[in-house]
Amino acid sequence: MHEEITKHTKKIYDEARSTKHSVGEKLREVLVEIFIIVFAVTISIWLHNWSEHRHQQKEVKEFLSDVKEDLQEDIANLKAARDTMVKNSADFLFLKDLTRQQYDSLHERHADLHLNARMATIMINTGDYEGFKSSGKIGNIEDKKLKSAILSYYEKVAPSVADMDKATTDEALKIINYILETDENEDFSKRLLGQKCKAKVALFVNYRMKTSIEMCDVAVYYANEILKQIDQQEG
Repeated sequence: MHEEITKHTKKIYDEARSTKHSVGEKLREVLVEIFIIVFAVTISIWLHNWSEHRHQQKEVKEFLSDVKEDLQEDIANLKAARDTMVKNSADFLFLKDLTRQQYDSLHERHADLHLNARMATIMINTGDYEGFKSSGKIGNIEDKKLKSAILSYYEKVAPSVADMDKATTDEALKIINYILETDENEDFSKRLLGQKCKAKVALFVNYRMKTSIEMCDVAVYYANEILKQIDQQEG
């Protein structure tokens, strides 16, 4: 392209200095050469932009394919975590409603009280997203609705799920430690069956556990919405 522009520029220069043609003929030849140069440059820019755009959209397509796999795994993890939290809620509610008679019966039968504190195991796959974002390519997603949904999921929903999951686990451990931290002279059952313990458990189940379960549902909803939009694009 550079050689072509140089060639036509030289022709303009030569034509301008020529004494063989009239002023009108020179002007006409110069305008033709200028038009050729402008047309060639315009076509060159268009082809470059078209090639660049095609390359960008190929990268977007590959990114969305990776995100689709990540989200499918996220949904499975979130549903499993939700099921575990529902089970744990039932265990803690049993503790909240435990009576002296029930405790004595369990104690006589040497039965165990099963309390679970699910550790923070909700894993949101953010590697592909973070890599694509750090390279400055998120803006190449042309579907604004899809781009907005992806940003909301990874920048708002995923961090909220992780924070809530950690807070839930920490609070569960605090309750269990409170129950177990009795000295030798203290009756374990009094602390376990006391109003303070029951109030802690009730607040934990009705607020923290409930909110965590709802947060998992929200995350699954967002993930499914993104998957639907990716499927529409692929279709």
